[in-house]
Amino acid sequence: MTDQQASETHMEFNCWKKSYNSFGGSSLFSPIAGLLTVKLADSSYGDAVQEIDITANLRSRTGKPRRTLENLFKQFHEFIETLPLVTFRRKKQKLEIQFLSEHFSDQDDIHSNASPDNLHSAAQEVATALILVRKRVKKSDNFDVDRFLADATSLLESKIETEDEWNRIKEQAKAIDEAVMAMKSPWELLEIEGTSSIRKLVKYSTSRFTGSVPTTLPRTAMTRERTCLKTSGDGTNDPPKLRH
Repeated sequence: MTDQQASETHMEFNCWKKSYNSFGGSSLFSPIAGLLTVKLADSSYGDAVQEIDITANLRSRTGKPRRTLENLFKQFHEFIETLPLVTFRRKKQKLEIQFLSEHFSDQDDIHSNASPDNLHSAAQEVATALILVRKRVKKSDNFDVDRFLADATSLLESKIETEDEWNRIKEQAKAIDEAVMAMKSPWELLEIEGTSSIRKLVKYSTSRFTGSVPTTLPRTAMTRERTCLKTSGDGTNDPPKLRH
């Protein structure tokens, strides 16, 4: 894929994990974004949606917060009771989906657990979450929801049997992402507003496919994200900008 082709046809997929005390790339879910990138990058579904961000929220396995993080723990587990959530930011051509993982807890998201079986379970959860796209994309939007969901569901329901095959997909996705990144301006990379700044800085400072460096979210950051999701309505308005 040339740089020009990447810029014109590439649809960006991101999969993150979030727990009460961490956010970032996921050993289990980020490879699913790579799979979507490799298999659907050349498909044209319409220009209304150019980016889909999917966050898998992982509940605590122990049910006990770390010392001094009790309030953050309580807020997070109250927040996941509101899931799933979907927001369509039309001006940015971006869909944001959050869901609660039913298969995995915060302690499961480690590299040694990224087996073909577990990645298949993660892929199936993402496939289910993507159905939420129907709730926000309107008939007047230039996006073929039916064809996109048919392609994505077929892809994510098909099990990839070997680690070698997953590794090839990861390398292909990395090459595609690098071509697209080369076309972006510094301001596009940073996107310093709302929680997008956290997401982009995490993405490009850690490996997308080997999991994340745990990043404790300040209470204000989680509150800001909840406020953004609840006040965005149908997603036609951009989230409130941060003051620096």
